[in-house]
This record gives sequence, C-alpha cells and structure tokens, in this order.
Amino acid sequence: MVERFGFFAVVGRPNVGKSSLVNRLIGEKVSITSRRPQTTRNRVLGVRTQGAAQIVFVDTPGMQAGTHGLDYLINETAKSSARSADIIGMMIDARGWHERDDQVLEYISYLQLPTYLLINKTDLLRSAALVLPVIASVSEKYSFTEILPVSVRRGHNLDRLLDLVGKAMPEGPFGFPVEQVRVSQREFIIGEFIREQIFRTVGLEVPYSIAVDVTSGRRTHGDGEVFRAEVWVESKGQKAIVLGPGGSRLKNIGSKARRELSKAFGLPVSLDIWIKVRKGWTNHSQSLQKLGYGLEQ
Repeated sequence: MVERFGFFAVVGRPNVGKSSLVNRLIGEKVSITSRRPQTTRNRVLGVRTQGAAQIVFVDTPGMQAGTHGLDYLINETAKSSARSADIIGMMIDARGWHERDDQVLEYISYLQLPTYLLINKTDLLRSAALVLPVIASVSEKYSFTEILPVSVRRGHNLDRLLDLVGKAMPEGPFGFPVEQVRVSQREFIIGEFIREQIFRTVGLEVPYSIAVDVTSGRRTHGDGEVFRAEVWVESKGQKAIVLGPGGSRLKNIGSKARRELSKAFGLPVSLDIWIKVRKGWTNHSQSLQKLGYGLEQ
C-alpha cells in the first residue's frame, strides 16, 4: 500500500466557515469557533488519517486588509500557511462572491498550487439549484482544480472532499502517528479554548483584541493539571465586562472552558484565570512575540 502525506490549507475571508470545516473533517474539535470575525489568529493543524492517506488540515486566519500590529501578523500567518501547503482549499459563502474574496484569490493565484474552491453554506440557499449560477460565475475567475459546493453544518459533500484530497496528496510516509489529531502545544490549545468562551459569553461587548497567555501546568494530587492563564484586555472597562458582577462572568467562562478542555484532553483540567490590563498590546512587538503571533503553533 502506497502511503500519501501532505498539507491542505483552508483559506478565505473571515466568517466563511474555515474552522468549522477543519473540525468536521478531523472529527474532533481542534480549532475554536465563534460568530466573531478573526476568531482564528494562528494557523491550527488537525491530522486526519484515512486508509493510505494522512492529511494535515491547516485552519488559517481570515485574510483581511491589515497593515500593522496584530492584523498584519494575522494576514502573514494566513499567507505563509498557503505557501507551505500541497493543496489549497479556498472557501467562500454560497450566497455570493464578495470583494474580499478577490483579495484572497489575488494572493493564492500566484502560488500556482492545486486549488479547490469550496462553496460553503449551501444549506442557507432557498433552493439547491441556486448554487449553479455561483459555480458558473466563479469558474470564470480562475482555473480551480475542483469546485465543490459543501455544507459544513450538514456534512454535505465532505466525504467527497476527503476522497479527492487524499488521492491528490504526494506519495510519502505518514508524518504523525495514526491516532494523533492535534499538533499544537497544550498551552496554545488551552488559551484558544478560553478565548473562545470569552467571545461566546461576552459577545460584542469587548473587541476582538483579547488574548490569553497560558503557562505550563502543575500536577494535582489526582490525574489532572492546573494551568495559569492571563486574559489580556486593553482597558479597565473591558476588564470589568469580562469579570462580570462579582466575577460571575469570568467564573462561567472558566467553567465552560474547563469542561471543553477536559473532554479534548481526556483528563481533568483546572484553570487559574486572571485578567490583566495591557493597553496597546496589539501593536507591541514584545507582547505579540510572547503570545506567539506570527509563529507556527
């Protein structure tokens, strides 16, 4: 049996469903999701081994028009992930091509890599036939290797996507143990799960420029570990919002994140969460470096 191994980078503008797609294809939660744009900031890897093929799905940040600080590093992360892939999966919304899709296509087209166009959210169309004019329109924009209408929510056409990608991967030995699905360090995963619950609990009350810095865990008397996490906000007002009355909101965030992490790691996880005001951290190079933005996770 000839083994195949390679990287499939999922790229696109914010909020088209990239993280949800990667989670669905892996079969486990490897990337956080929320309705907030730019929830994903670093590249996140998930491994799927299926028969003779091992595919590393790369969830990338949504490409946007950012020129400095955190926005710049987010864009550079997405671009470098595309450059290092064997195949690119560009994802758009089935309800129509957007001008920001042009920006994504402009970048990936010069890479001259096999590119699959994934037309997501077909379940939101009034009729399945409405995807046909979208396919006709996008096929004139670029010579895509494949054009696949998909629904991540319903799982439509995802088996077909897995089959196509697996057969198209380069021949070579597997890069990871067959049982491995996550590649990122535990501290990064923990920080992401906490940040996800902040976005889901706080909503639009706090801007997306919240970060979580996690230090290594210490063993408890049982089988679990305790991790210390600092939530970075940019003002005292934001700190008060995340804390909530009497610290109730932060307690709820920690409780939800702890349950998700214990499920993901298969052992108890305890969190010691603090909130720290760090004004202007999104444009402070040392802070960005400490959090690992612009670096592979």
